[in-house]
Amino acid sequence: MKRSRINTRGAAVKGSKFPITTVVGLLIILLAIFFVIGYIWNILKGSDYFLIREVVVRGSNADFSYFKGRNINSLDLERESSNIAASYPGFSRINVAKVLPGRVYVDFVERKPVAFIKLYRYFAVDESGMLFNSALEPADMQFPVITGLESKMPGARPGVRYGIKELTPALAIAVQAGRSGVFKVYKIRRIDVSSQGDAVIYIAMSRKVTDYLKGEQTLYMEDLEVKMGSGDIKNKMAFLAGLLAQARSDVFNFKYIDLRFKEPVIKLKNDKTK
Repeated sequence: MKRSRINTRGAAVKGSKFPITTVVGLLIILLAIFFVIGYIWNILKGSDYFLIREVVVRGSNADFSYFKGRNINSLDLERESSNIAASYPGFSRINVAKVLPGRVYVDFVERKPVAFIKLYRYFAVDESGMLFNSALEPADMQFPVITGLESKMPGARPGVRYGIKELTPALAIAVQAGRSGVFKVYKIRRIDVSSQGDAVIYIAMSRKVTDYLKGEQTLYMEDLEVKMGSGDIKNKMAFLAGLLAQARSDVFNFKYIDLRFKEPVIKLKNDKTK
């Protein structure tokens, strides 16, 4: 005859259930604590303790004293950053941060030009196509000047990003030039995009020439023309940088370089063929 087994484990589990009333009581206590803490925090947020007393500005001399006296918790940082950025297009990013209880930081990150565009006046432009005013001058050839866009950008103004297709290869050329040490020696003076789909760059070639009759040296300067086209700018600029680095003084014998086609063409000054 089989013996029936007594399920003592089930009885033990059944007898150890946590009382529901205890759980409900704990939840009520926790909710009450959160409510009290929230109530106290709301009172403190509106108190004079959180009034803005100091505004620290970095990267600009702009005045933001109008923040003072406002409750720091009422500041919408994203909205404030956007409003300030709209008034200062010369900066790529403006960060607004608050430090409790009463200090605000405004950090200006300056927009960096890659070139200047010659229109009815000169505008600095960054790699995204944003026009802005800059304290820098294009005359020192630190940045190339983009020409040929006068009819494409009438009434241009700072703080606007222009997505003109003729501007795209010019910006790509300027960006790649800024990343190569070769173009700090052989500086791109001008990028002409007046002919659609056919960007042409002009590299300033300068050297000292001895005048033996006068017994002195004079600075001789001319432009090396490089026909770039509009596609595959990165590889074309890499090829051009390598060519200029290897050619050294022989580069003064180049009349022009044509990189528009699969096979690069180098035309020499003493080459009489067409």
